[in-house]
Amino acid sequence: CYNIVMYILAIETSCDETGLTVLDYNETTGLVTILGNALASQIEIHAQYGGVFPALAKRAHAEKIVPLLTQALDEGYLLVVPDEPKLLDSNTLSFLDDKETQLKENIEPFLTYYEKPDVDYIAVTVGPGLEPALWVGVNTARALSSVWNIPVIPINHMEGHIVTAAFKTEDKKAFTLSEIQFPLLSLLVSGGHTELVLAEALGQYKKIGQTRDDAVGEAFDKVARMLGLPYPGGPAVSKLAGQFREKNIPNPF
Repeated sequence: CYNIVMYILAIETSCDETGLTVLDYNETTGLVTILGNALASQIEIHAQYGGVFPALAKRAHAEKIVPLLTQALDEGYLLVVPDEPKLLDSNTLSFLDDKETQLKENIEPFLTYYEKPDVDYIAVTVGPGLEPALWVGVNTARALSSVWNIPVIPINHMEGHIVTAAFKTEDKKAFTLSEIQFPLLSLLVSGGHTELVLAEALGQYKKIGQTRDDAVGEAFDKVARMLGLPYPGGPAVSKLAGQFREKNIPNPF
């Protein structure tokens, strides 16, 4: 029997995927368990452009985030329907009024129909990433926090990559953080970001190198567009490179 210390709702909208996860964290054992998980990809939307189209990414996030939120909470058995729908204060979500987005239109009925779930914190990616895409996740977290009175934890996208690489799998949905020997050097290759980061401790980072212009992921996408290959470019270019090596480079073993 686990001593569940906290439930965390995590929101990610930094680029072309909308992701929501419900986690429980056991402080005694250090075990992190995925209770509910929902993800939507935008690859088909952006494929015709050979890269991510920011305005379309924002629109897709705004369309998908509430159904995914509902799915993640439902999988985690945290979706609660009240006896009677409640009325929201008309000013609670007024900060969404000046943006051309479907977010308020979609999230207001959700917050009216469902009760506050048993969630202790909302974690949301605040950057780096595409600003229009990030806007949807950040303002969804803000809306939920305003209505549910749940604290929001801002998450740096790149720090997330560093930390998650240190988790070891206990089973398909449970993880623990390995003992990390500091300092450590992290190579981050994440879409629009390619960096070398020196970590002195958790939360203490120094960027010591990065690509001068495009990140590796963007370079793959641009090469793929030049060659008439599909988006995302990485898998397509890698496949062709592998075929070339098989045909032209002798196997030394």
